Amino acid sequence: MIETDFSAIYEAVHIVKDTRVILKQSKDVRTNRMLQNELKLYTYLRGSVPIPRLKASGLIGDKMYLVFEKMDRTLDQWKEDLSIHEMFSLLLALHEKGIVHRDLKPDNFIFGFNKKCHLLDLGLAAVQSNRKVKGFVGNRRYASYTCFEAEYEYRFADDVLSLVYILLERKYGFLPWDKTTQPRKNIDFVAFYPGDPLCLLEKIGRSDKPLEPLYRALFEAL
Repeated sequence: MIETDFSAIYEAVHIVKDTRVILKQSKDVRTNRMLQNELKLYTYLRGSVPIPRLKASGLIGDKMYLVFEKMDRTLDQWKEDLSIHEMFSLLLALHEKGIVHRDLKPDNFIFGFNKKCHLLDLGLAAVQSNRKVKGFVGNRRYASYTCFEAEYEYRFADDVLSLVYILLERKYGFLPWDKTTQPRKNIDFVAFYPGDPLCLLEKIGRSDKPLEPLYRALFEAL
């Protein structure tokens, strides 16, 4: 079992079909809205973004639950060669549907038994807009520098920066804030990862350039 701030996740067995599934249940009535949001997005994105198949949803008492197909391994457990292009293509597919994830971390990338990467945990995901966000959203280790501002707009590029951080940590075993107390927005990534093309993406992610050149730069650099 895994517990988060909003839900508990279990591996379960279908008593009739004898198949293993993943059950995600809200912690209380207050957190039901997170799973309701997730249910809407899984339904909307089905067939257009690689996500685990949703098998069922409902209520146990006053707590909402979602049932998903069981996948193979998380990113941290994945020992085979990792396709950076595949991970960015997965994120681009989400963005092309107008959705920002807002909570990217290694555990939210999971591999199916077909070795294809899937994206999960859409509880904080939302339609991208220019609406101002007040307060922190996401995972503090992997969140874009933008999310540490008192008020900000969450951009597609902020998701991209989170993925850059995930990949750099996987490649080198550390992130710059493990070694410096500088504010995240002032860090020169090239000083920590000289010559790595992911640093180019990190720079573009800080700019106001449109999303498309950001992705094009990635595929040219890697």
